[in-house]
Amino acid sequence: MHFIFPKNYHFKSKLLGFIDYSTAILDIVIGLVLYFIIHLFIQELSTKIYVFITLFLPVLLFSILGINKESFISVFIYFFKFCKNQNIYLYQKQLESEKIKQSTIDNIFSTVLTFYKNIFLLL
Repeated sequence: MHFIFPKNYHFKSKLLGFIDYSTAILDIVIGLVLYFIIHLFIQELSTKIYVFITLFLPVLLFSILGINKESFISVFIYFFKFCKNQNIYLYQKQLESEKIKQSTIDNIFSTVLTFYKNIFLLL
């Protein structure tokens, strides 16, 4: 059986088929840091488990689901690049209908001005 893959398809190996290895390593690091912080302040084991699951589950779900099919790390890289270089260029695009409306408004305005100018000239 032969499969044809498109040229723009990039095969990435993933842990358990759905999470990138880099994201999994980042999750492990975040989990360990969170565990050590919880271990410093809470002594009872069941409370540690509840607090750890409550704080780590959203991070884990966010890393698995991602944002618009982008991995957890790539979103943060884009975010930090944006924070580093915040040049935002805004361009206002005018549609043809807006151009026609603007030219019609300009024509009406100029017509009204010439009308009043002619009235004042007659007086």
